[in-house]
Amino acid sequence: MILSDSNPQYNDVDKVLYVLDAKDFTVEPITLQSLQQLIQWVADLALSILNKLPEDIMKAKFNKKHGYDISRDMIAISSIRELLVMIRIWGLLNPLCLPIYKKSVENFDVLPVLFRLLTRLYQNPNEPDDVLLDDCSVLSTQVLIPSRHTNTPTTLLNNHATAKLFPFVFQTSVEPLALQDLHYDEVVFSHSCRDDVSNLHLGSKVKTIRKCVRCGFINNINKTAKTSALKAWCQRWQYCHCGGFWLTV
Repeated sequence: MILSDSNPQYNDVDKVLYVLDAKDFTVEPITLQSLQQLIQWVADLALSILNKLPEDIMKAKFNKKHGYDISRDMIAISSIRELLVMIRIWGLLNPLCLPIYKKSVENFDVLPVLFRLLTRLYQNPNEPDDVLLDDCSVLSTQVLIPSRHTNTPTTLLNNHATAKLFPFVFQTSVEPLALQDLHYDEVVFSHSCRDDVSNLHLGSKVKTIRKCVRCGFINNINKTAKTSALKAWCQRWQYCHCGGFWLTV
């Protein structure tokens, strides 16, 4: 496959387009417009991964016990690269579906930069070179990095540290002695009125929402899907991303 080719010319997303048949990725413009929020989410995720890469590499050097790191997940990185190529093609069909960024330089094209840096990360995930880390470090001066939402922190136990301690026995409001000295990762889950499935802000007062009992993700129950693609997307989530059950709140 082209995206697996180590040829340096395929670090450029536009050169990748030359060897692809755009007809295979053609989507109706109205459908693309309905997917803009999801396209924005993919681009934001890519930008966040690259922006945090220098910090994550530094942490990994001093902390041997760490949880899941998406920057080392080559399946995830490869999928994001493929999506960026598709987004580039879709942007030619309907520019309104492209992700929106606030840039310090007007002619700075974010998508090709994200694709180029992710490709270099994909080629050497375990030891990214200094040039790549330097390029990632200056991203925040070129484009506004989406800020993290204000959330309530939740403690997620590191599975490497707890693998030998099953089964767990818990008591309400009492921390087990066996877990007090274990390494843990701080993760945050959204408790604001924001649809985490469709990446949409629902406003301050929403009556018809459901919440995942496992991770706390929020999903709007009553949706007016205008396209078949959006209807299929909404109907897909009988369970949360994490596999948890929904609870109407």
